[in-house]
Amino acid sequence: IGIGFCTQAASLNNMPGWEDGSWGYHGDDGKKFYGIMDEPYGPKFMTGDIIGCCINFRNSTVFYTRNGMNLGIAFRDLKKALYPCVGMLSPGGSIGANFGYRKFKYMIMNDDDIDESLKENWAELLDPYNYKLISQQIFKFSDLKLSSETEQNVNIILKYRVKFYFLIGEYEKSFADMVILLRNETHNTFVSKYFKEIRLIANLDEFPEETVNVLYILNACEEVT
Repeated sequence: IGIGFCTQAASLNNMPGWEDGSWGYHGDDGKKFYGIMDEPYGPKFMTGDIIGCCINFRNSTVFYTRNGMNLGIAFRDLKKALYPCVGMLSPGGSIGANFGYRKFKYMIMNDDDIDESLKENWAELLDPYNYKLISQQIFKFSDLKLSSETEQNVNIILKYRVKFYFLIGEYEKSFADMVILLRNETHNTFVSKYFKEIRLIANLDEFPEETVNVLYILNACEEVT
């Protein structure tokens, strides 16, 4: 089985990645294919595996997942109009496809998925007069979805948001994400560091009631660290 993307001009008689305008990850050897090019990419996959094929339209990259685990970026600079495609060489074989009407196995972003251009913008955010960029990043970071399915990935997203909201002065939002981090890991040194900074800058009594009731956890965290 090969899973990937193709342009409108690609032949539907070939496996994904066996010609120009077609990209694919193949289960029999774990390789990625594009045109005449093939390279080792990930593990082999077979009956029962769930393969995710994900495209990042912001930075024109594609990555795959196997049973919910990110395998890393497979292809870059895919800027044409693309269509999902699947190829099979197994007689009588079948697959099931999910285009979003069911919950995806891989639900959230992790550190590797946050594109490099977004990371580079952190330096620019330190410029307090860069209001246009700040407003753009507020939208991107507030739009990140959290899921309890993979705690490690959730914590990565939360740490990015804590830092971001702290930089732009949204201390209440930064504090709210710290609360969630503490629920995942009670003695979190990352939270302790930013809690100390926010306590010096902001009036914690003005935070929402539902977050004030966990202040004792933050104080305990501070004492331990």
